[in-house]
Amino acid sequence: MQLNRVIRKIKPDIIRGYDGFKCADWLSTLRIKEVPIVCSVHDRRPELIHQSLKYADLVICMSNIVKEEVCKQVKGIDINKIVVMPNRIDLTLFQKKYDKEFTEKQRGNYQRKFHIIHVGRKSEEKNIDTVIKTMKYLGDDYEVIFIGRGDSEVYKRLAYEENVADKCHFIESVPNSELPYWYSWCDCMCTPSRCEGFGIVFLEAAACETKIVTSDIAPMNEYLTNNKSALLVKEYENPEVLAEAIKKACTMPKDGNMGVEAREVAKTFSKYEIDKKENEWMSSAISYDKVNFNKEFWGIRMALYYESKMMYNQIKRKLVRLKNGNFEKKIDTCDSSAYEKIN
Repeated sequence: MQLNRVIRKIKPDIIRGYDGFKCADWLSTLRIKEVPIVCSVHDRRPELIHQSLKYADLVICMSNIVKEEVCKQVKGIDINKIVVMPNRIDLTLFQKKYDKEFTEKQRGNYQRKFHIIHVGRKSEEKNIDTVIKTMKYLGDDYEVIFIGRGDSEVYKRLAYEENVADKCHFIESVPNSELPYWYSWCDCMCTPSRCEGFGIVFLEAAACETKIVTSDIAPMNEYLTNNKSALLVKEYENPEVLAEAIKKACTMPKDGNMGVEAREVAKTFSKYEIDKKENEWMSSAISYDKVNFNKEFWGIRMALYYESKMMYNQIKRKLVRLKNGNFEKKIDTCDSSAYEKIN
């Protein structure tokens, strides 16, 4: 209720929630009369897409594949209030860059001929395991640097088991301002993701004219074109197939057409272009029909109340009593805000 009081005090023209689960739950249940709610969905995983999205006045999806998942998961949502508006990229930051000191440092740290970088958190979705297995099919001239947060121990063990530990390097993270130098320095950026909501790292790499190897799945194949702006791999779980794509990318001229085409793709996602689109969508949400809004308002609140109560009872049934008398919480893809009510 504290959030509700703050909203009433501020009296905003519009409220924006930056996810399709907790923010959507909170804002839909705490909404104020005549204040439209906009929620943006950045992830296509079903557990991060809640039913409360159908009560938002505008739902922004990062890609077409995210929109498809929202339509699939949220029963009764009005498709006319769902729009696709991708992430944006700062083209003044992400562009081809050269720094002598950085290059000399890299030459000392990584002494093989071809350098692959994998950018993304250490998680199953980023398909790090396949990239590690791929190193067996690449010669001694190749090494890979994994840049991203998360626990790398399991991947280090896999590299050791595959006998490629000397060709695999792990970095926790690098500052955003330094990433363009990594993209510009490497011979190939290979992140063959199993699942993405948008994939901003591919546009960062594209803006730096990096040769990109990734999976031939949405959303990457929504904006990247195979053999033109990137190399898209259908069999991205197959280390041998992935190795061939990496070899092809690494042996292309650094100043070839693929890098130029990739930069052109990135330009369509420039901060200026996407900001302009966002302003248009926000203006349309603010001009929401307030007469109909007032009529619908209490019906929405009542529907949400009953929906939350049903979820509460559903979660209660999922509690399993342990032998020691404590409760073990077993939650799959339930509404997390309703779950918190019973803790």
